[in-house]
Amino acid sequence: SHMLSGLLPQEAVEILVGKVFVDAQPLEPPATAMSGFLRFLRLLSSHDWARQPLIFDPQGSLTAEDYARVQSDFFAVRGEEYNNGPPMFLITLGCFRSADAQPSPGLPGSINRQNDNCMPTFTRENPEQ
Repeated sequence: SHMLSGLLPQEAVEILVGKVFVDAQPLEPPATAMSGFLRFLRLLSSHDWARQPLIFDPQGSLTAEDYARVQSDFFAVRGEEYNNGPPMFLITLGCFRSADAQPSPGLPGSINRQNDNCMPTFTRENPEQ
């Protein structure tokens, strides 16, 4: 994670690594650090960041309605051309629930910009710079 520290905050790396180990389907969870790292790189390179948020639900407690709500909020922020908002959206159960408790005026649904830990802006607007 140290080599990515200039591009991704540590929390984002932890969410991505957790996703690799918890949502390993159709494969088994990685058994070694090297296989975990390679799957992390695969997730980072193959996830459709422009069209899909990455939802990390380690307890499996989100319902189909919750997923639909996150998708709806994501599309409202991203726009029809998928070119608005930050390049990477990472959604966790904590972010989803805290948004219910503290809705932000002017923002659709569950995405809460008041809670810094749950902002859908883990990456810079222009990461190539």
